Amino acid sequence: MLWQLRPGLISGRGAIDGPSGGGGGLPSPPPGVTGLIGWWDSSVFSSLSLTGSSIDSIADQSGAGNNLTATVGTKPLYNATGFNTSFPTMDFSNANNSGLTKAGFALGTGNTLTIFFVGHDSATFSQNNCRAMSYAGGTGGQADDHNNASFFAGQVGTTIVMQLNRNGSLASRTFGSNNAPHRFIGTIDSSGVMTVYVDGVATTGNTLNAAFGATGEFWLGQASVNHGNAEWHGVISEAGISPNFTNSTDVATLDTWLKTKWGL
Repeated sequence: MLWQLRPGLISGRGAIDGPSGGGGGLPSPPPGVTGLIGWWDSSVFSSLSLTGSSIDSIADQSGAGNNLTATVGTKPLYNATGFNTSFPTMDFSNANNSGLTKAGFALGTGNTLTIFFVGHDSATFSQNNCRAMSYAGGTGGQADDHNNASFFAGQVGTTIVMQLNRNGSLASRTFGSNNAPHRFIGTIDSSGVMTVYVDGVATTGNTLNAAFGATGEFWLGQASVNHGNAEWHGVISEAGISPNFTNSTDVATLDTWLKTKWGL
């Protein structure tokens, strides 16, 4: 098989892409965050399974095996230059598009968390409460992504507010204009303090010290089950999740890496 060299996959903008199917090994993980159990990167072209430009699945680059698969319906689209004018992305801005999901996602029973993604909302954004990332780990029939055992990161209402939310306890930050590229990092420390960073600027929110559901359903670009059709209307180029807490110093390292990699 031939090795492929894709735009944006060398120097500070990513790793050299290996042969299709992952035979070239995994890229180096982002600095500043440890214990990744999910890392999905559109710049690793070989991680994508496509039908035309429709994304059927994306392979997890963390090594945890949490590959995400598109549900039936309108699938997100791969666009080689759809982010920041020249970088690859996954486009979820079609009307009623499906997300990418993994059932049986093992998050563990701790209460710490670090998540991140790079992307933007759509210039034609109209969806209420859209989810960029969503985890439902509830028990007793609960499957919404806003209970104690779960979380979501996404836009609230039709205003441009990015929020990390667990059972109504949240950290949120208003940011930018529609269709502008951003970096988002959310953390929960061992005391339950929730913090969001948008383009490196921190906002500390509420405290919720409760364990996650050990195993649940993870979505990228859509809400989890039992919470309507809260799809992300926009693009996501890279996303990751760890059950570990990342402190502000390490967040700055991760944020600088994302900023450089995606030309921000």
